Amino acid sequence: MPPGQEPKTPEPDKIAGDNFEQPKAGPKGGIQGGPRYPGKYNLSRIPAGTGMTNKRIVRPYIKIEPYPAPNRGLAQGSVRASLTPCFRKNDVKKIIKTVGVFGKYRDDSIGGHIVRLTKFLQERKLSVLMDEATADWIGQPFGPGQSRAAICREIDLAIIVGGDGTLLNVARDLAACNVPIIGVNLGRLGFLTDIQAEHMTEEIRKILDGDYQTEKRLLLQAEVMRKGKIVHTANAFNDVAIGKGELARMIEFETFIGGEFVNDTRGDGIIVASPTGSTAYALSAGGPILHPSLPAIVIVPICPHTLSNRPIVVGAESIIEIVITGAVNQRAHVTFDGQATYSLEDHDRIYVRRSEHDVELIHPSRRSHFEVLRIKLGWGESY
Repeated sequence: MPPGQEPKTPEPDKIAGDNFEQPKAGPKGGIQGGPRYPGKYNLSRIPAGTGMTNKRIVRPYIKIEPYPAPNRGLAQGSVRASLTPCFRKNDVKKIIKTVGVFGKYRDDSIGGHIVRLTKFLQERKLSVLMDEATADWIGQPFGPGQSRAAICREIDLAIIVGGDGTLLNVARDLAACNVPIIGVNLGRLGFLTDIQAEHMTEEIRKILDGDYQTEKRLLLQAEVMRKGKIVHTANAFNDVAIGKGELARMIEFETFIGGEFVNDTRGDGIIVASPTGSTAYALSAGGPILHPSLPAIVIVPICPHTLSNRPIVVGAESIIEIVITGAVNQRAHVTFDGQATYSLEDHDRIYVRRSEHDVELIHPSRRSHFEVLRIKLGWGESY
């Protein structure tokens, strides 16, 4: 390219509209070369200019409409600001004026921490909004709370006081608003909530003064299809897990990745996890630890009957499809971050893919992911 000449932006690939591209039958009913995925979605979402073919092969009745792939930005990096506290997003400074405060649900220990945090923020001339559950539990000392949907549109920053489970719960609700999140740890593990409560105001003061790290983490989106219709949709920050019912018996299911048949399995279930969730349920089921910056998804079988059935790591743009098969009345269910559940029926199809939204986390500037692993997993404590 001659010096000074701007690179040409590749034209977007043609999207199937009212004319549909006939799918090619693959093994076990899969579709070769494209995902079997319902709904109005950009199925491959390969960023323009990567040199990759953005081909979509879908079922004939599906109408495809594009949406722009979000600018993922750098997965992790130190950011410092001066004078006015702000967050850098796509090289645009976002001034912090309103902060949302969320506490662990029905936990008697959060009251004093929430009051102390709110007074601290107000002393810094910041407006504070509180969700309804938190405000009601601590007695509304700062007025009534609001729904998360309402708060999401108003705040520039969210501070979550609780444990990792609380952060998972709030992050799913705030993801669509692209609100950065700070986690204050009152729980046990603290993989995500990395500020200890006793140092809360000191650490948050440093962050508001511009001394912090920011990272964007992958969020999963799942859909349950039953008899050709989507009957349930949910997000998951950690994982989407399909498991057996209360009886000690195996379930049977098939796995497809990008529309291509992978295997059929008999076992206790399967986990589809994000890099964040790779240190949660997936880790205890024998899955690998993924660095949170990796654009990847890990698929981990739960107690498979075939011992050679091992975890698989795939690209973040992959669409994973799990089809419930086998005997009737298997009573399987799907859970999202271990907090929300939905009962499955035979022949249900569960689709898991990367959400169009990410979760943005704010950490103290000195935080090290590998130090967190050493501490939380007890690496090298004794030999």
